[in-house]
Parts: sequence; C-alpha cells; structure tokens
Amino acid sequence: MSIAGWLPADWRKAVVPIAVRAGGNFAPVGTAFLIEHQGFNCLVTAKHVVFEDSGQLRNGLFVLSNRIGGGGNFLPCDELTRMGASWKTLEGCDIAATLMPADTTHDLRRFAATLFENFSNVREGDDIFFLGFPLSLGVSPTARITPIVRAGMVALKNDDRSFLIEANAFPGNSGSPVFFRPCPFEFSADGLRMGTVRPPKLIGMLTSFVPYEDEAVSRQTGRTRVTFEENSGLASALSIEFVSEILNSESFQSMTRAIVARERGNNPPPT
Repeated sequence: MSIAGWLPADWRKAVVPIAVRAGGNFAPVGTAFLIEHQGFNCLVTAKHVVFEDSGQLRNGLFVLSNRIGGGGNFLPCDELTRMGASWKTLEGCDIAATLMPADTTHDLRRFAATLFENFSNVREGDDIFFLGFPLSLGVSPTARITPIVRAGMVALKNDDRSFLIEANAFPGNSGSPVFFRPCPFEFSADGLRMGTVRPPKLIGMLTSFVPYEDEAVSRQTGRTRVTFEENSGLASALSIEFVSEILNSESFQSMTRAIVARERGNNPPPT
C-alpha cells in the first residue's frame, strides 16, 4: 500500500519550512510542524534549527506557509516574540516549541495531540514515514509549499527515548514529524499473519541524519590527508513524548496563560 494512497491531504498543511532568504527565494534550513494546544497553533521543530550553538536565537528566520487563495505567507520568527511567544526547550534535548499566532489567511492545519504515540509502543522494524523540506529544494514566494514524503523503518530504539530510522534524510529535514506507516501485517509466534491495520500515529521528530566518515590516508606518511563525509542512510529521532513534556512544563503553561490574558484584554467578550 503506497503512502500517497492514504495520507490525508490536510496533514501536509500541518508541516511547514523554516527558512532564510536566498535572493528572491527562500532556502529551508529546517522543518516544523503544528499541533493543537489549548486552541492555539503550537509550532515544533529541532532546537538547533532556531538556536545557535551559543544558545542565541538565530536571526533572519521565517516560517513559511501557503495563503488561502494562492501565494505564500512569510512570518518572521521575530514576530513570535512580539506576540509574547518564545521558544521553550528541555535540557539536553534537541526539541523546541512555541506558540504561533492564528491567521485566517494561512492555509494551515494542525495535528491533534490524540495522534501522539507512547514510546513503549514503538518497535524496531516498524514501518515509518516523515514529511519535511530537504535543504536543496528552494521555495519560491509564488509556489505552493508542499513537504516531501519519505518512508523508512525503525532501525534501533534507545533507552533515552531516542531512536534511529533507516531512511534518506538530509539537511532541512531536521524537525520533520515521524509517523507509523499503517501495515496490515503483524508477527506472532507462528510467524507473519494478517492483523489489525495500525493507524498512522505520530511517534517522534527527526533531528539529523547520521553521517558516515571515511579517510584518505597517505601511503608515505600514514597520516589522514582528506576526510569524506557521506550520508549513512540512518537518521536520529526523538520520541514525541518530549514534546508533551515541553507543553506540560510550567514555563510553557505560563506563556500560554499570558497570551490568553493578553488576547482577552485586546478582544473583550461582547456584552
């Protein structure tokens, strides 16, 4: 069963590129996805996409989306700060989340938290797919923004709720949501058999591809002269449980309450 045969069209609208200006176009530097949080759009991506190694926020980043009726929306990440939102993270975890202002001109959707899957239910060998924006694909201001869908499988589970997937991921895929791919088969003591089709649940977020390094060594000196880096075909991901922890943190809850209070102050209920 192909992914294109059952992937809901609206799911693509919940995945957006984070980009920088590149001439007249935009160059994606990462991927983000939207989830529903207390009626707000919550934007989730990899921490290294929006933060420098020094811990400072990157300058000149945009969140791109489609506009209803055609054309694109280009929201500077600085606007998030002006609305009272800020990026929240977890110590030692490459995930960041913030709130994004709702805009009726944006052709966006969001994933419900009911799609979140517990890490304990992720198994090595499970089929997966992810949606994202590889860095090599520039985005024109007039073109429709559509993420690339790629498939793979869970290659390794780690005790720290990270996992490896066997899949071709590239720079720009950081922040891509990773889902179970529905499969009508299951293993039992008797071998492979038809089972209940598992729905496509959100299991995690891709953080980076795993590089493979090879060295060119001088036969005369025995020293390395050139190091080559290749894509190993593996990528690292983190459980979606980390996103739940950010959303439930006091820091994120406090930010949400402050924005709700501000909106109520600016938009008092009718009498």
